[in-house]
Amino acid sequence: MAGTVSGRQAPARVRLAGVLVALQGAVGAGVVVRLIVLGFAGSGDSTAGSAFTTLFLLALAILTLVAGIALYRGRWWPRPVAVLGQILLLTGGLLLLATGHLWFGVPLTLMAVGVLVGLCSPKSNQWMAVPFDLTSRSSH
Repeated sequence: MAGTVSGRQAPARVRLAGVLVALQGAVGAGVVVRLIVLGFAGSGDSTAGSAFTTLFLLALAILTLVAGIALYRGRWWPRPVAVLGQILLLTGGLLLLATGHLWFGVPLTLMAVGVLVGLCSPKSNQWMAVPFDLTSRSSH
């Protein structure tokens, strides 16, 4: 099967994590659209800073969206990208919780923890380890 690790389909937790990561990328793209609209409305502090921030967030949103889709399809390469993204989101969620912004902090923290649990579960780790299993080779 194309796109899977050693012909095995990704566990359900990895596929669900892929959906959530893709959703995060889509939300990030929505934030970029909002920044573009605000930039054209002239509400930014500096044009160069706003343009750089918008381009940076656009790149992150596209990478996250592509990584989520690839995870859902059973590819192995987006897992480190997704884990790093979740650690960053978890940090942001905890900061929001610490400053009393519960409406944003609780869902963000729960989503990041849920995706990390899905990506680091024992079945996910076994699935990822198959291409690197060296036990079937004879040692010389």
